[in-house]
Amino acid sequence: MGVWDGMFPSGAYQLKIQDENGRPIKGASLNVFETGTNNFAFEYPIDNYLSEGDLISDEQGIIVGLHKPRGFEFGGACWSLFWMFPMCSDGPEFDFQISADSYKSINFSTNDLFEPAYEDRHVGNTTIELENGESLRIPVFELMFTLER
Repeated sequence: MGVWDGMFPSGAYQLKIQDENGRPIKGASLNVFETGTNNFAFEYPIDNYLSEGDLISDEQGIIVGLHKPRGFEFGGACWSLFWMFPMCSDGPEFDFQISADSYKSINFSTNDLFEPAYEDRHVGNTTIELENGESLRIPVFELMFTLER
């Protein structure tokens, strides 16, 4: 039996929300839930998703979700089936939903959000300020979402 440690990739996740014709949707909201529930997951894994309100898309249809670096965030146990096949517990999962007035909502998973980071598809860097006042450069990742009427 062993243990493993993991984390979600830090970065600024720019969610570009558009309609079927490629036009940006202003006012679309992002909600994050504990998996399989309607319980909001404030401040983790999206640090700027606070209890004061949803993250809302701007004029360009962009919602920015931040995941700040914090070292190892979660872990679990591993064991070997027949001494050959590693069997490990999973990391945390969250349900994400983007919705806008007069559009159908779309849902996606933790893996969908962090996929560009897992595949090292960053489009630039940005600087954020941490709680201790320190500035830190993090990668920017873009994801495109199309809402239908």
